[in-house]
Amino acid sequence: MKRSVPFLVMCLLFIGLSGPAEAQIANLGSFAVSGQGSLCGLAREADTGTIWVYPCFGNDVLAYSATGEAAGSVPRPGESANDVDVLITPASFVLADSTLPANTLLFVNGESGVAEVYAIDKATGVVIDTLVAGFGNDHVVGGAYHTARQTLFLVQDNVPAATVRNRIAEVDPVTGDTLHTFSVEADFSVSFGDMDVSGVTGNLFVVSSVESDIAEYTPVGEFVQLHELPAGVGSLSGIALDCAVQEAWVSSTSGTVFQLGEVPCGVPTSVETEQPTAYRISSVYPNPFTTDATITVELDRPQHARITVYDVLGRLVEVVHDGPVQAGEQPFTLSGASLPAGTYLVRLQGENFLYTQRVSRID
Repeated sequence: MKRSVPFLVMCLLFIGLSGPAEAQIANLGSFAVSGQGSLCGLAREADTGTIWVYPCFGNDVLAYSATGEAAGSVPRPGESANDVDVLITPASFVLADSTLPANTLLFVNGESGVAEVYAIDKATGVVIDTLVAGFGNDHVVGGAYHTARQTLFLVQDNVPAATVRNRIAEVDPVTGDTLHTFSVEADFSVSFGDMDVSGVTGNLFVVSSVESDIAEYTPVGEFVQLHELPAGVGSLSGIALDCAVQEAWVSSTSGTVFQLGEVPCGVPTSVETEQPTAYRISSVYPNPFTTDATITVELDRPQHARITVYDVLGRLVEVVHDGPVQAGEQPFTLSGASLPAGTYLVRLQGENFLYTQRVSRID
């Protein structure tokens, strides 16, 4: 006997032909950092796979292989802390007065007052430079470098007053100025915690020791979604993404490091507002220059923008433009008549972004 059409439709829906199931984050393995107590931060070197962790209030930042074998250590800079993070820079950038190569170790100390970001030589433990940020209220627990935006992001935990708790800030890595902030309190509570940036989508992935999910946000603060952690993985205090293979390494306050798979950080999401505004300094010509140079900027929509020039010590030396800029490519003139020969940083800052490019003046 033939079944009715409605019955067949119900069967098709039941077996999932209405759409694919969302992939679940998987626990690929773990290792315990023995004898160190709680972990307060984690970073990973993409080229070597080395995992760096910081035990809460510890004296050293510790290195491990992916299988948990000890691989060295460097002294912790600054005060003893548990509101802290470690990160590895995914690209070369300028921090305070120094140009840092990719894979530099950074130590974020948010224990007292505003956050301090230390760049550390992994071989010697020597502090290369220090940035004093303008953001923080004794409880900055995580940080990340955004390669596309050339900025730092810092996250404040849930302890301070409502106006500053559970808040993420985008910070200028040269001056330490806060570019903008947004609250995550409506969706997420950060105790011990951390975040990292997807190199594919540019979104922020945030973890917390009191949450059972990873929270995803756009760089301008739009909530994307929560990604549920697998059973047995929790109390997270650190995260390092490897979005090329959809993986993440995370640390917990229990002293365990987990490798996670099927982390959806390498694929676009369905949130239409998540993509940051397209912007760049498309060229500085000539470079090096002697008298004048033409700075060409490109925006995908009209907005107020500021074009400035800083020396390598982070001092403002010239304001090229501060006002409306139309969509598309627009040229601006940098006059070098009053600038001594040397290296400078040209900065394009808009409503929610910062872009920096190096330029040199020669006699």
